[in-house]
Amino acid sequence: MKVNAFWAALSAMSLALAAVGCDPAGRAGIEQRLASEEPQDRAGAARDLAQSNAPDTDIRLIHLLADQDEAVRFFAAAALHRRTGERFGYRAEAPLREREGAIAQYVQWYCQKHPDAGPRFEGLMAGMKTLEHNAPSPGGEGSSS
Repeated sequence: MKVNAFWAALSAMSLALAAVGCDPAGRAGIEQRLASEEPQDRAGAARDLAQSNAPDTDIRLIHLLADQDEAVRFFAAAALHRRTGERFGYRAEAPLREREGAIAQYVQWYCQKHPDAGPRFEGLMAGMKTLEHNAPSPGGEGSSS
């Protein structure tokens, strides 16, 4: 299937890029790039975060699944798949309302392993509801009810 080959190629490319472009500033550099307004900085940070053994790595990657930039979401999803073996039907290119269910499943998966982590996802879940509520309807402005 083309999709599986695509994910496999992305994973291999991601690992190769991480091996050559190690983050010289370590975790602080990753955090700085995650906070950047530049999508390429956040995407690179997501890729590098996948190599981290920090306790909050999966939490950070799950949050990145709701990023505004598709490349950031793509690298976060690839990293989570490598780390967890799960995809939950997540597609980085899908609109938020289609991604929301998979993101919720990642949150549930993480909270099953770490029951005290629920509050770490409250902002993410509330933010997605707000974004979804304010998103244009599929029929556009000119559609009639």
